[in-house]
Amino acid sequence: MELPPSLVETFGRSPLGLGGAPLGNLFRRVSDAEAHAVVERAWVGGVRYFDTAPHYGNGRSETRIGSALRNHPRDTYVLSTKVGRLLEPNSHAPRDQHGYVDVGAFVQRSTADCPSSHSCVRRG
Repeated sequence: MELPPSLVETFGRSPLGLGGAPLGNLFRRVSDAEAHAVVERAWVGGVRYFDTAPHYGNGRSETRIGSALRNHPRDTYVLSTKVGRLLEPNSHAPRDQHGYVDVGAFVQRSTADCPSSHSCVRRG
């Protein structure tokens, strides 16, 4: 599949992105080293779009993706996240106790200066 030049400039050679849910231990435990290797392998394969969320492993996915991308120039990839739910110390807290969050918490976890984009998650 050929991407238009404007998308190649934004997303790199690959029309695919890397979803971060598995890096937050969604399906099984993944070590930090394994998560880093997955992101690096995607990078070598031309992936430049990375998606994560605070609820992927209670911030673990954001932290791992941010750590793995730290050595790549920020203007060479697209990083997206979601906002709208507050990470609680108790992962079993009822949904109605979750509140809104700002992008600042993402920046701290991912070590990126800012996400390229974010999605708002509706409560309820």
